Amino acid sequence: MNKDFAHYLSQSGEVGFVRRVIASLVYVEGLPSAQTEELIAFESGEFGQVLALNKDAVEILSFARTPIKVGIRAARPGPTAQIPPGEALIGTTL
Repeated sequence: MNKDFAHYLSQSGEVGFVRRVIASLVYVEGLPSAQTEELIAFESGEFGQVLALNKDAVEILSFARTPIKVGIRAARPGPTAQIPPGEALIGTTL
């Protein structure tokens, strides 16, 4: 197991399993707290981004150079970056 994946798994406490792969789209079951546009870490060390939340699975766009395999685990790496609003950000592109 990838040591970074173990860290992500311990942070979120949620584990999902890849159930279907169609080209770069990966369908994962078991991530109930996933949010759209959130990053997801795969056990192989690759990452993806949540595109859609379906009733049975989370649809993820894989950033992997090699195909993600059915059956491997997926986890949420942790909280997303949050930037508080303020005067300093007005007119700034992030």
